[in-house]
Amino acid sequence: APWCGHCKALKPEYANAATTLKEEGVEVVLAKVDATEESDIAEKNNVEGYPTLKWFVDGTPADYEGGRDADAIVAWVKKRTGPPAETVETAKALDEMITKADEDKSAVVLGCFAKLEGEPHAAYEEAAREVDGPTYAQTTDAKLCKAHGGSLGDIIVIRTYAGGNKIYKGDGSAGAAALKSFLRLERLDWIELFSQDNAWKIFDAGDVTRQVILFASGDELDEGEETWDAFLEMAKKYRGKLVAVAVNTDTEEASQVAEYFGIAGDDATVVGFDGESESPKKYRMTDEKGELIPFSKEGLETFMKKFDAGELTPHVKSAPAPTGAKMYEGGVRVVVGSTVNEIAKDPTKDVLLEVYAPWCGHCKQIAPIYKKLAKRLKNIDSVVIAKMDGTENEHPDLAVEGFPTIVFFPAREMAENEQPKSFDGERTLDGMLEWVHENANVPFEIPAAKSSGKGKKSERKEEL
Repeated sequence: APWCGHCKALKPEYANAATTLKEEGVEVVLAKVDATEESDIAEKNNVEGYPTLKWFVDGTPADYEGGRDADAIVAWVKKRTGPPAETVETAKALDEMITKADEDKSAVVLGCFAKLEGEPHAAYEEAAREVDGPTYAQTTDAKLCKAHGGSLGDIIVIRTYAGGNKIYKGDGSAGAAALKSFLRLERLDWIELFSQDNAWKIFDAGDVTRQVILFASGDELDEGEETWDAFLEMAKKYRGKLVAVAVNTDTEEASQVAEYFGIAGDDATVVGFDGESESPKKYRMTDEKGELIPFSKEGLETFMKKFDAGELTPHVKSAPAPTGAKMYEGGVRVVVGSTVNEIAKDPTKDVLLEVYAPWCGHCKQIAPIYKKLAKRLKNIDSVVIAKMDGTENEHPDLAVEGFPTIVFFPAREMAENEQPKSFDGERTLDGMLEWVHENANVPFEIPAAKSSGKGKKSERKEEL
């Protein structure tokens, strides 16, 4: 989008990547689309934010999950258009790769094989093609493998961070899946410093789907500082269970992350994030009253222990619950994060909930229709037409990926972690009336419009 700051930052990197690939003779097209002008293309390809990068092969799209600098883009494309791993035959060639990787604060993954064929080798190539970040090499020279602590049959992650080299000794029977999970974790440092360039790998760490995130100033994130050293100790202890991330609150990038977690102020604090479920959950280091507590080594140890054990209550961002006349806007019930359970999940009500953003154009377009819907159904006691500002509120059972998100809570007790049904009808008054009527758990008659005929009686549908 022309107004998108991250798009403007990507623009020269993307152009440089295109130039490099062209000069190197890589047969690939780098293209761009202004999604604010070509909205049909954006919708067809599920574009929900900017910039979104897609990789097309024979017309079939896949998400681009690499870095956003020119070198990373070039490396990502070349892996998918040529051999994913470079064959090395000398120590000098391998050392040059390692030196370059060190400069980029990355790793070299060395596949050691008796022959560059067979199922284990095919699994390695598949992993190398899909797991971005490291530089991939392969060899049949046992001496090269031994020099880095391995032997033929091993996959060696050669790195100068996170405790040095790490060896994968899978026999290939697990296929590529286990190797890919291993590599997605081991490409990470003990603690990853958050940035837009590495967010993609922080939240794609193989089987480890939970992150513990330290918010602190740049001075506190230096080695030897009490805050950093305490966090590093815990990061090592919980490696393989939790991904440790540090956010420098002195940077511009920190503001969006802090806002997402409801963090304000300059004091160091820690939060947890669990992205395993369909609706991600957030946790904060708080006291019994839910207030943030100052960072301390003891508090961190307690927080991480409880987070790992699943003993913490998710944090729900919420605006103050409205009272009096502010409980309704144009006949629409106003819901906030803390009242979702009370209003939207009321087992005696069928509730249609729109999650909107004040700046969202589509939300503004649907607003008058939504108000008419609420007015039409205001005398149906079993139906509630509600809305929630998704920029100020959230709930663990609401998976909001864009605005507006319209969901339906049926009039019954919902199972734990059960998601509400997504509205998939026409976004017209008649379309929404019919959809609510058909999906309601409590039968009702659609009230007649003031100028037209008879109501329509609902019939409960039963499955045999």
